[in-house]
Amino acid sequence: MMKSKIVPPLLTNGIVCAIIGAAFGSYGGMLTWIIGGFILGVILAAAWEAIFHRLAHRPRLFRLRPLLLVLVDFLLVLFLVIPLYGGWHNAHPQRVAVTITPQDIDMAYEEVQLTTSDGIRLAGWYIPSQNGAAIIALHGFSGNRTHVLPHTTILQQAGYGVLLYDIRAMGESSGEVYHYGWKGELDVAPAIEFLLARPDVDAERIGILGLSSGGMTALNAAAKLSELRAIVVDGVEANRMEDLLNPMPPSYRQFWFMAPIPWMIDRATMLFNGVVRTSSMDELLAQISPRPVLFIASGAESEIFQGQKFVAAHPENVSLWEIPEAKHVEGVFVREEEYAAHMLEFFEDNLK
Repeated sequence: MMKSKIVPPLLTNGIVCAIIGAAFGSYGGMLTWIIGGFILGVILAAAWEAIFHRLAHRPRLFRLRPLLLVLVDFLLVLFLVIPLYGGWHNAHPQRVAVTITPQDIDMAYEEVQLTTSDGIRLAGWYIPSQNGAAIIALHGFSGNRTHVLPHTTILQQAGYGVLLYDIRAMGESSGEVYHYGWKGELDVAPAIEFLLARPDVDAERIGILGLSSGGMTALNAAAKLSELRAIVVDGVEANRMEDLLNPMPPSYRQFWFMAPIPWMIDRATMLFNGVVRTSSMDELLAQISPRPVLFIASGAESEIFQGQKFVAAHPENVSLWEIPEAKHVEGVFVREEEYAAHMLEFFEDNLK
């Protein structure tokens, strides 16, 4: 009799957790997430029933146990499953195939292979410089070097050399774990060494461009590598979650109770990629100063708000260009001529 009363709660919670698993499964491995969610739900329900069996003499509380269990499921998903999954995902980006080359858009280039100090091989291309200056161009999360070809075209037509490569664990580069930009100097240092050895590049005229998490890589690298004389980042609003606080972007304030989640995702990312400490954006910009940094912020209210905050805190070396009608890192397509003008003017002014 007792077993028959236990089975329905086990099945019900298993189904609830399977549905939750299906939501995560939309990012890949649907069946695995559903089965895993069901098994976890049954285990939780069994433990829950064992705990509440001792409270059977309190009928009101005992009857509420299914509702309380669903609440526990909800809290576990919010504050444990989501952070752990987000952290694992941040440290293990999806690889996207490199399907075109600069030659396909009538651009001469050289194949490049860089090796980092920790043994990671980075696959890339180099477009030789015509004016003595060179830019390192970095793509965003789960991307590859083809994603900065529009920017490369603009720079190449203006005479700049461009070194674009797949960041570790992405594209055709080796490595299985991504540092999420926090150890950007590991990937950028060999790129600088490559450019310094080039006869067409002036050592005093090396800049860097980064999109989204590639921008985080660029900022973290620039804070440690003084050879980078000018930095452009597109789509960067924080280096760690604490950067979004004090004050918080207006659109985030209504979800203040969710603040622990991104904080825990950061810590879970550090758990999976082995990064021990991350710097705040304020620390990075202070270390980069007096070298100039240009933030490009697109339509996301938080990007623009954060960019304005960075300029206010570091007016001596930080500037901001806003493209409110563009989506994340799509300003180069929405305002192509203006984007080119802003980027080129910035590099021309600061890589003389």
